[in-house]
Amino acid sequence: MNFCATKVCFALSLLLYLAGTAAGQNIIADPGFEGWTGSNNGGNTLDGMTDWYNANGTADLHHTSRNPGTNLSGLNPCPLGNGRTDCGFPVAGSGVMGAYKANGADGSKEWAGAQLTEPMVPGDCYEISFWVQNKRDDPARELVTNQWGVFFSETMQPQFNPNLFNFDIVANQWVASDQVIDGSEWTLVELNFEADQAYEYLFLGFMGNVSDATQRLYNDDPQLGCYVWFDELYVRHVDVEVPETLNICAGETTTIDFVSDYSINWTDGEISDTTRSFEVTPLVSTTYYVTATGNTGCTKTDSVTVEVNFPVSSIYPQELCNYSAPVAVDEGIGPGRWVGPGITDEVAGIFDPVVAGSGVHTVYFLAEGGCAESGSYEIIVREVAPPQIRVDLVEGCTPLTVNITEELTTEPGVGFRWTFGDTTIISTTAETAYTFHEGGEYEVSATLVYSPVCEVTATLPAAIRVNQSPVADFLTTPTRLTNLEGSAVFSDRSEGMITEWYWDVAGLTSSDGPEARYDFTSAGEYDVFLEVTDAAGCSDSIRQAVTVLPDAKVYLPTAFSPNFDGINDQFQPGIAGRVTDYELSIFNRWGGVVFTSSDQNILWDGRGNDGEPADVGTYLFVLTYRAEDGAGTTTTTPVSVSGSITLLR
Repeated sequence: MNFCATKVCFALSLLLYLAGTAAGQNIIADPGFEGWTGSNNGGNTLDGMTDWYNANGTADLHHTSRNPGTNLSGLNPCPLGNGRTDCGFPVAGSGVMGAYKANGADGSKEWAGAQLTEPMVPGDCYEISFWVQNKRDDPARELVTNQWGVFFSETMQPQFNPNLFNFDIVANQWVASDQVIDGSEWTLVELNFEADQAYEYLFLGFMGNVSDATQRLYNDDPQLGCYVWFDELYVRHVDVEVPETLNICAGETTTIDFVSDYSINWTDGEISDTTRSFEVTPLVSTTYYVTATGNTGCTKTDSVTVEVNFPVSSIYPQELCNYSAPVAVDEGIGPGRWVGPGITDEVAGIFDPVVAGSGVHTVYFLAEGGCAESGSYEIIVREVAPPQIRVDLVEGCTPLTVNITEELTTEPGVGFRWTFGDTTIISTTAETAYTFHEGGEYEVSATLVYSPVCEVTATLPAAIRVNQSPVADFLTTPTRLTNLEGSAVFSDRSEGMITEWYWDVAGLTSSDGPEARYDFTSAGEYDVFLEVTDAAGCSDSIRQAVTVLPDAKVYLPTAFSPNFDGINDQFQPGIAGRVTDYELSIFNRWGGVVFTSSDQNILWDGRGNDGEPADVGTYLFVLTYRAEDGAGTTTTTPVSVSGSITLLR
């Protein structure tokens, strides 16, 4: 709803209102309803008005020059509190406009219309003011409301029925006061309106939907209603006039004039002022923005640009940065002086990027010979920051590989120079790696190379601490081990201040001292692992293969008694270790074979080849075999054992 409560005020007189306020041109031709030809045409209508007409219903003209008996004749005081509409005094001049709003949602609205003296400017703000007086001032029989205001139109007559229309649809075309107009005093209403189209007509009266209004009605008789007078209607365009674009040469001065009926404030982005006419000598093309501010909050902003022309305009050939050294802009130019950001020597034209700061800067040479020999130079100073170095490790043990990343720069074409102690690496990527093989503290630095005149370095002093790692080693004794003599001792002989040990003997046993022991019972290759750690937490490890040779020993009895008593009934060689290629032969004293076996589990039970018990006596045996490890590997040389055995009964 288009109300403007904050713009409603009460005043004792028009003189008090106008005192000390700025005022733009009113675009209402007859603000005080004075333009009457003298014709009343039989009633309180607008017939005879030169600038006002009835836009809806029959709004009334009340004028002191009308015939006796008509409104305002004689300018007699009204008896207050009687709700009279036929007497009273205007705010100024001789006329007022009377408008009626009948009871009910569809009650008649009386609108007076007028053509504006100029079309409204879309997007601009207009300050509206009028005086309004309630003419139903009987407190016992109140007929009062708010929503007295104005409607702007592109056409002379409304394109809808104001008595029945939903005003929400055209909320952008009207504005009204939410102040209930009661009592009998003149009330000043001030409203702001922002035009969205080039409206040419204005309607005056009750605006908006009745359902949104605040009313006090003693009777809902549709023949009754609210009635007010209007006087001194002003619609003022808050505006400011600015000159067209001004063109000057470098070093020249021009005058800017801003014209407005209202207070103004202008700025060029650096300074602000309220002066309406002033001289400027800008070195660069500059836009001056001006804002006019009305009495009730309307503003209008416009601008003018002063174009500064230089016959010579150049770009400094090298791209500097905020870490570059000062440079001479143009050493071969004639006499004159240099001005602009970063100029530290006006005669020599020395430009200091650090003083100027990052950005695109324009410096100017103002030649002694005048504008034609002057020039401007564009210098680019890029903003660069020192490298942001990230080291993934700051302490570790040799060999320590450190990955270093410069996290700030991602643009292509930048070179990188990395320094690790006394070693320098040049690359085109923002990350590198370096391996330290010697203990110590190392400084790390990164240099970003943007151009030959722009380098920036960051250094991390003593950034990396490298601890020298121990060298793991151990000794195995004895040097020859077999499955029969496999008791081994592993002794640490590592280099360094060792504080911790960890042994792993082929997954068979582990130990945490400077020495480890293990008894091997099977031949084979065994992996022995040692990890040592020093006081700094650095460690090293070593693996050695330990060979346990296969071996076997055979123990042969000298007699046995196969009498089937379950005691010593068989000739059974005793074997320590594992053997293969087992062959046992028994011979009688005449050299005849009485028993053979290639299976060490098949033993001689004292029977001959015929299955009969052999004779008591001495027999010869020959046993051959090969020693074997657990994996089936045998010795290359077979072992042969022979001797005699006595058979007893």
